Amino acid sequence: MAADPADLPADDEDDHRDDHGPVRRCVVSSERLPVAALLRLTVAPDGEVVPDLDHRLPGRGLYVRADRASVARLTAKGVLARAARRSVTVPPELPERLVTMVRDRALAVIGLARRAGQAVAGYDQVAVALKARRLKLLTQAIDGAEEPRQRFRVQLPGGAIDALTGEELGRPWSRDRLVHVGVTPGGLADRLRIELERLAALRGGDGQDTV
Repeated sequence: MAADPADLPADDEDDHRDDHGPVRRCVVSSERLPVAALLRLTVAPDGEVVPDLDHRLPGRGLYVRADRASVARLTAKGVLARAARRSVTVPPELPERLVTMVRDRALAVIGLARRAGQAVAGYDQVAVALKARRLKLLTQAIDGAEEPRQRFRVQLPGGAIDALTGEELGRPWSRDRLVHVGVTPGGLADRLRIELERLAALRGGDGQDTV
């Protein structure tokens, strides 16, 4: 009989790598996955499990796949305690907190891109940037009208990831609502892709548009 994944020891900070960079094992599924596809947790001195998405807190890392089903299982009895090899306290709001933190990280990157002049927003500006082939990443409100979203989507195959609502997309621009945001090539576009892919999976989708 195969071992329960949660009975396997959690990864510490040893350097497990594959051809694409560092990998860690998910405490829920036992899969070894790229760090970009995982969320890091650690155990505070008082035994409480806390998120460490910046990988800065001391202690052994506990990694969970950034998707809705995996994160939902974190509060199941014994999952994190067995992985941590100690008694832990798992806040019941941990799954929701992780979603909020990833969302806020995505919005922070959009804000950085806006201030750096690497992002455009609104239908007209995004249309111009797409026509000029200046965009690497397109993100559109998940609650926006489908027809205009699809019109832009087909112009950037593989570059559209939708995970935020219109109200959320508007925040970095101090607007009540936005449907279309584009980001030009560079490190910020790459960082935003990671956060949006995580957020889409945490919210129950993959964020990828098929065209």
